[in-house]
Amino acid sequence: MFMAHLTLKRLVVGAALAASVLLSGCTLFGFLDSIDVQVNGATASTVDFGSVMLTTSSAPMTISIVNKGLFPLTFGGASAITVGGNAGSDFVVSGISGDTIQPGGSVTFTLTFSPTAAGSRNASVTIKPEGGGGSSSFAASGTGSSSGQIAVADGQGAPISDGGNYPGGIVYAVSGHGYFFTITNIDVSNDLTLSTTPVTVNSSDGSFTVYSQPASPVTLDGGQSSFELMFTTAVGDYAQKTATVTIGNSATGTFTFTITAQGNAG
Repeated sequence: MFMAHLTLKRLVVGAALAASVLLSGCTLFGFLDSIDVQVNGATASTVDFGSVMLTTSSAPMTISIVNKGLFPLTFGGASAITVGGNAGSDFVVSGISGDTIQPGGSVTFTLTFSPTAAGSRNASVTIKPEGGGGSSSFAASGTGSSSGQIAVADGQGAPISDGGNYPGGIVYAVSGHGYFFTITNIDVSNDLTLSTTPVTVNSSDGSFTVYSQPASPVTLDGGQSSFELMFTTAVGDYAQKTATVTIGNSATGTFTFTITAQGNAG
């Protein structure tokens, strides 16, 4: 009778211990509830895009999130993926394939490298499904490569510095006033490539717009390409307006200057 009681007690204790281990595995250690980041079927702790020209983008890399646990997971879409680091904005997430990940199944997304500056570019990508599964991170890297050398001048040939200010003066024409600029490639060995939409203008009230875009590439050894900005003012609007002009290019990534003009239409 005593032996039977002892055996039953051991079975109860053993079952409780097993339940405790099972619960710990789910909630603390992730043995039964975990994800794996894979590229081409292999676990990835780093991905390297190699050298990519400024103003261009790499081929998209497909990243798989595999459910290694025993239960379905809710992925959560873009909110489940965080890209950080000094060059985090150079790595763009897109194309998430689904939301629910069955045990042994996966969802995929694509990561694209678009360098904004020359040299080594690094970021950290963290995946944390909203439905559990813990989290997993990997390092993303690439190199921004440059070509050409950019110089910018106004329509009279006066040079404009990167990060400088261009005084647009007082504008009297209600219908608008054009400002002409020239991009010159002073590199004797390489063409200068401009981005898909080379010139962008950040103007809070829309006073400045891009009237015409420069052509790309700008050929080596003194090749030139021009663009025009338009400033429009209204009757009685004498306020000073400022806008930021950005030129995407393969020499510096971006060349930026501010332009200021004042309306005096009557």
